[in-house]
Amino acid sequence: MAAPNRSEQQAQDAKVILGIQKDLLSVPTLSLAGQSITPADLEKLVQSRIDSANAIAPAKVQWSGAVQAYRALNKQVTPILRALRAYLINAHGPTSPLLADFGFSPTKTAVKTPEVKAEAAEKAIATRKARNTLGKKQKKNIKGAVSPAAPATSSTATPPAAPAAPATPHS
Repeated sequence: MAAPNRSEQQAQDAKVILGIQKDLLSVPTLSLAGQSITPADLEKLVQSRIDSANAIAPAKVQWSGAVQAYRALNKQVTPILRALRAYLINAHGPTSPLLADFGFSPTKTAVKTPEVKAEAAEKAIATRKARNTLGKKQKKNIKGAVSPAAPATSSTATPPAAPAAPATPHS
């Protein structure tokens, strides 16, 4: 059996409280789950679960509002801090220890090994060959061959339109 959702559980707990008030007030103590408990204490315990469940929805709304406020503020602050980092790098250099005072790390340059550079060059050449791409100088050397035009033998060809007479100015 699936666990009931919160609203189903609250409805069930309300029925339990009604049942305790109706049928168990005459019983002095109950032995439940290895504990002795009075009907009044049992009613308080069940009611506390209902109250706790009722507190969840407003807490969720408050949390959601706090998350939205943080996201809006984050959108405002992040570009400013990026600009501050860029300012510090421009003013004091990319390896300045002053960056650490603000919690920024110095810029790291990627160091490529000769093997990685050679492999990248091979891949670039293979890609250009596969895509048949040419550079500016290679394109300049390409010349197209002109083939003689075949005469039109179609009988449905339309004759060229007569040129329109030039407009005469009104004097």
